[in-house]
Parts: sequence; structure tokens; C-alpha cells
Amino acid sequence: MCINHSNLSNILMITNLSPGITVIVGSCATGKTWLANRLCKTVVPSARVYHTDDYLQYGTDHALFVLSKEIHRERNPYIILEGNLACKFLRLRQLANRRYIIPAILECTAPKEVRLERIVERGKDPNATFNMDAIIYKQMIEYKRAAKLLPEWVVVNTLTL
Repeated sequence: MCINHSNLSNILMITNLSPGITVIVGSCATGKTWLANRLCKTVVPSARVYHTDDYLQYGTDHALFVLSKEIHRERNPYIILEGNLACKFLRLRQLANRRYIIPAILECTAPKEVRLERIVERGKDPNATFNMDAIIYKQMIEYKRAAKLLPEWVVVNTLTL
């Protein structure tokens, strides 16, 4: 399913956003953080947003451990998890048989030219950043293949929102 709407509340209707962990995935510079913040501000104001990039200070694997502990202790029924580690989080939770309720996965997309502009604005190396795309894509595929029951998966073109 692909959303190309300017009204973010359409995401709520299409994904039937409900309590649990709504996961936002996608390649670098596709608008994951922007979408999470907008959803929290306009659609589910009570949601708690976790930005996986904030946990990279612990190293990739330990970041997921720290993040998992925090999410496990979270009392807010609405959680939005976004970032480059979100796919890896999904896959590791799947392997550990954690029974988190994941009502929807939103996959952000944006044209490569737009992403390049965002990457340069952030002062990051475009080649290194684009090389991460293959890793992120592989994690998404692994999760989809192994999922017994796939949550609502919605592709969101963030350029049109």
C-alpha cells in the first residue's frame, strides 16, 4: 500500500493506528524522524517517540539492548519507534520471540536527489550513507520473510506529505 496524501491523519485511518509500537523504517534521509514527530504532534499527541539514532552512543548491538529495556518499561500504550536501527530492532525482537504489539510499520521513501540534498545539508558522506541502504533493505526483507503475521505495512512517500 502506498500513501501519497498531504493529510497525516490519513495514515491513522489507513493503518488503523492503535496501541502498540508503530515502527517507522526506511533508508537514510527519507524523513523517518520528521514523520515520527509529525505523527506525534498531529495524530497521536500522547505517543512516546523513540529515535533509535539517540541510542547509537552505546554501539549498535548494545543500543538495541538499552532501547529494548526502555520500551519494555514504557507505560504509554502508544509508542512510535523510528530510525536506522528500527529494522534491526524488529528482527532481533522477532528472533527473541518478544510479543510486542506492532499495529503498523511505515516505510518512508523519498527520491534519491532529495535524499542526497538532505545528506549534504547534514554534513554526512553521501557514499557511506547510501551504502547503508543495502543493509537497511536487507533487514526489512529478512523481517518480512520471517514474520508469521506481518503488521500493516504502509509505504509513505514523505515528499508528498
